[in-house]
Amino acid sequence: MPAPPEVGLEWEPIPDDVLVPRRDRRDRFARPFPPDVQVVRRRNVGVDAVDADRRSVPRARGKRRRRAAVDDVHDDSPDPDAVLAAHLSSGWSLRRKSDGDGRSLVPPRDGARGAPGAPTPANADAGTTSELLVVRRAYGIEPPGAPSRASAPSDAAFSSLASAVSCARLCAAVLRRRDWCAVAVDAARSAAGAFRREVANARRDGTLRNPNPGVVRNRHSVVAPEDEMAANVIHSLADAKAALEEGGRGGRGWRGREKSGDTYRGDRGDVTDPFAAAIAAMGGFSESHQMPRRDETERKSDEILDAPAAVKIVVALDDAMYAMAYHHRSCGWTSAGSWWPNPAAYLAAVTASHARAANVSTVAAAVRSNVREEWEWLDAIRRSRTAEATALLTATGAVTTADVLAAGRRAAAEAKRKTRGRATTSGDGTPPPPPCPKLVQLWRDGARVWPCRLFAFAAPTRRALRALRDASSSWVEVGAGLGYWALAMENSFGIDVVALDKAPNTAGSSGDSPGGGDGDEGAMNEYHGRAASFVRVREGGPRDLRRHKNRALFLCYPPPGDDMAARSIREHGGDVVAVVGEWDGNTGDAALARELRESWNLARRVSLPQWGDTAHELTIWQRKTRASGRAGAGAETRASAFAACRTCGIGDHERELRRCVYCRVVCFCSEKCSSDVDAERRHSEEHVVRDLAWTAPAYSDEASFRVFSPCGGGY
Repeated sequence: MPAPPEVGLEWEPIPDDVLVPRRDRRDRFARPFPPDVQVVRRRNVGVDAVDADRRSVPRARGKRRRRAAVDDVHDDSPDPDAVLAAHLSSGWSLRRKSDGDGRSLVPPRDGARGAPGAPTPANADAGTTSELLVVRRAYGIEPPGAPSRASAPSDAAFSSLASAVSCARLCAAVLRRRDWCAVAVDAARSAAGAFRREVANARRDGTLRNPNPGVVRNRHSVVAPEDEMAANVIHSLADAKAALEEGGRGGRGWRGREKSGDTYRGDRGDVTDPFAAAIAAMGGFSESHQMPRRDETERKSDEILDAPAAVKIVVALDDAMYAMAYHHRSCGWTSAGSWWPNPAAYLAAVTASHARAANVSTVAAAVRSNVREEWEWLDAIRRSRTAEATALLTATGAVTTADVLAAGRRAAAEAKRKTRGRATTSGDGTPPPPPCPKLVQLWRDGARVWPCRLFAFAAPTRRALRALRDASSSWVEVGAGLGYWALAMENSFGIDVVALDKAPNTAGSSGDSPGGGDGDEGAMNEYHGRAASFVRVREGGPRDLRRHKNRALFLCYPPPGDDMAARSIREHGGDVVAVVGEWDGNTGDAALARELRESWNLARRVSLPQWGDTAHELTIWQRKTRASGRAGAGAETRASAFAACRTCGIGDHERELRRCVYCRVVCFCSEKCSSDVDAERRHSEEHVVRDLAWTAPAYSDEASFRVFSPCGGGY
């Protein structure tokens, strides 16, 4: 046990994973340490809380150990100069305060300094010039590499807006600095106002060339895309500002500790500083290891955002980023593959900034690794959201087992109160979302809603696309939305696809104005708004499928509570059908389940990457009466199994299954199967990727397991 520290010494982390007394910068310790230096290994600090969370961390790309992901969520503060390098190169600065106590974030004096082509300070480039450009473009500070239109007067203001929003995002999520985040949010609000003024001036001068003059809102007023974007961004920034002002200061800490003033409340009692917390975690708690209170410590603690406040700010700022991306994809200025900002690159850069020793080179490498082919971007976004949830929710202890169980009990009570024994679905057949704490639900909505609007409701993978290629070389997709899956099939394996939708958006691949195929100014896709499509999507529905009978039929998330999917199968009359979706009421209706169970064999099932509140998969079906050899051996025995017991594999067509309400992918047929050790381990991993603390739900508990009924049942 080391001796008590001397009064007046401050402690700091250094790269050697130890805590040492702070000394003059020129007086660095060299190994071996002198006898008078007290050493506390940081990996022992809060060991109980860390070990409890390690199993609650998702695997990265399936190769990295989960505990390594938690180890990357470290307590030492990242280097602000490295995290904000792209912004420091565009006019932002970190200046020493006049009293010499810390640094303050200062936005560019001239918003145009963040514009394309702005000079780069010589001392701001922490990597190569090309790497810095990659990061600047990822954050939207620079426009896309090849814009499809001449530089508009509003481009400089748009760059400044993107720069301020991304700066605030990094300050909140990575640096966790309340004061810096507030400065960046205020700068973003000013930039949004400047953008509006630039657009108004361009309209008066006649220099604003917008091929899509407006969108109809409430059937009474026409709103230009620029004004719609600015209004949405300002609304999101107001939410971020409110979270900054209302969020707790020093609440739940970044290792699951609750802090009040100088006191950290942990499993081993109350201690008054990080060093004493380390001693307590090692089993040697002593009140003699308390350091004197200091006004500086109180001030610095007040500047640090707690996890719940950071999550709320991040969600609001991501809404602002997506509003800008949607504007660029819907205003008619876009070209195929061009985004400003690109959400996949943006979120990959932010997530990479959480890593140890992040710098321009590592962030640029992460962007290049995650943003390759366009059809892979949706899964890249999902991976980024899962990884950052580890840093903001899992490793911080912001969500506890008690929170998850309480959410399950509330959901069960609400279902009983509303239904009194009837099906627990809404009017359109959609079931309620899986129960989770409010903070997790906020994160899930922020992570999934916009990507579904801009891309698709499920992310394609090479394994799924290979299965589609093996089933048929040509497909017709009805309800194609923006044609994202059609793009993936064509670009990955050269599959021939005809994409149909009742309200197609025609921009992107063809260069036409976004919106309805007939050019109606007020028309837009119900699920994707006026976002540009990725391939040519033709207007059509179930009645148009007869002419494509020689193609296999593909359905991706057909509308819930709608008979469109069942009608499409009947009208098509082909032998092969593939469905991407969930078997719990979020995909099609009971008629779809009845049609597949009675007339089709399940030929293949392929798992897909999940968002926090999804349970979708790809299933490929072949008609029973004309089943081909492609179905493979055993197709008949699996023909009507929409779900199977995780332990014994028995299907729902043979025995009643009960499914976990929290993850909605794990089913068991009995108490015995639910108690299997391996099944329980796999079940816990499903909770991990959904940002839920493991609750070990009981099979007999109706608040945790409910009878599985595909597509809402009723057949």
